[in-house]
Amino acid sequence: MVGKKSQLRIKQMSFMLLAAVLFFVLAGMFFLMFSYSNLKNKATDLNKQQALTIALRLAGSSEFGCVDQAYCIDTDKVIALKGRSAYLDFWDVSAIEVIKLENRSRECTLASYPDCELIKVIDNNDTNKIAVPLYVSLCRKALEYGNVYDKCELGQLLVYYKRI
Repeated sequence: MVGKKSQLRIKQMSFMLLAAVLFFVLAGMFFLMFSYSNLKNKATDLNKQQALTIALRLAGSSEFGCVDQAYCIDTDKVIALKGRSAYLDFWDVSAIEVIKLENRSRECTLASYPDCELIKVIDNNDTNKIAVPLYVSLCRKALEYGNVYDKCELGQLLVYYKRI
């Protein structure tokens, strides 16, 4: 009789240990799923922050910026950079666009510049991208009545980052 009670207690203990292990395995899986989804959100937020930092740096860089002006982009410089393969991976973003804030949205080429509104500096043709906008002044050299002056308009610098 004592042997049967001992066997019953051993069986009960093994089922309790199995249930405890199963509980901790399930709890661990839920924790890992929650951590993984939180990790994806953090990675997307970091990409967004990096794109915003790049946008702020570009507005003042020598490749894009105007001389002695903050948050100003020289569109003459930008149109010269358009489509250069050397800059595709230089800034580690999906795309960079400069847009004049007007109702039309014609893309700029060397032939249509300055009568256009959209300059796609870099475009990696990534469909899963999100834009970070930065409002800037878009300036270029213009000639009127024999005088050269800086013609400035309001625009946006859009830096696209990859959504994870």
